[in-house]
Amino acid sequence: MKPYVAILALVVGLCAHAKEVVLVSGFDPFGGARTNASWIVAEALAARFQNDPNIEVHTCLLPTTYRGAYPKLKECYDRLPSAPVLVLSLGEGPCKLNLETQVYNLDNNPGRLMGSSAPDNEGVRRTRRTIVAGAPFSVGLRINAAEAYCSLTPAERTETEISSTPGNFVCNNAAFQFTWNHPEVPFTFAHVTGQNCRNRLGKIEQNIAELTTIIHQQVTAANQLPRSQMPHPSNTQRMPISRDAINEQRSEASGCEADFWNC
Repeated sequence: MKPYVAILALVVGLCAHAKEVVLVSGFDPFGGARTNASWIVAEALAARFQNDPNIEVHTCLLPTTYRGAYPKLKECYDRLPSAPVLVLSLGEGPCKLNLETQVYNLDNNPGRLMGSSAPDNEGVRRTRRTIVAGAPFSVGLRINAAEAYCSLTPAERTETEISSTPGNFVCNNAAFQFTWNHPEVPFTFAHVTGQNCRNRLGKIEQNIAELTTIIHQQVTAANQLPRSQMPHPSNTQRMPISRDAINEQRSEASGCEADFWNC
């Protein structure tokens, strides 16, 4: 190979890995459903960014099992070509996009979930079982959810909920284990439109649009000056979850971010 050809090949190879990496996970169907909206949204986000010059979205299909979800998410993370600027874990939930601010160190689905009998896909139910021994009951997530929320249009914000109750099923289990074991990774968790919602397909399309905006915002934030007091790729801060810490943020916020903290 001629020298200039070798140099060109090297440059092309380096450029191929220059994109910012985002990992989006979703779950397989459970509870007798044919589809899971979290995986529909994950695949759609990958398609949206397929030709993006700056962002490369990788997807990861998780089994809806307590035993298998987190190990699969970790496997997908370990296979990424470079450190991600965002890991976004999606689960299926209520009818609006729910941006979670924390995850629980607790599995608990002894009875009925989302209106139907729902063990995991291996038939497992768990009753008040700690996920990580010695860890706190709840931990804040690793992106600035206020900035993510405020990147949406006013109309999109009306279809988005800020949630501090992530549930106690498999999706929360995987999210808790990942963010606890990888505190350096900008990680967040969201629930997308569930099975029994009116205009489900329209709402899923809306979820895709909203999460597209949030991914763009997070990648932009990752390349700006670091913020020491809120989650950012440059630090290991988490979303505040105590009453005093939330009240402090509320007292200092204005505009859209004040709306976020007052949700």
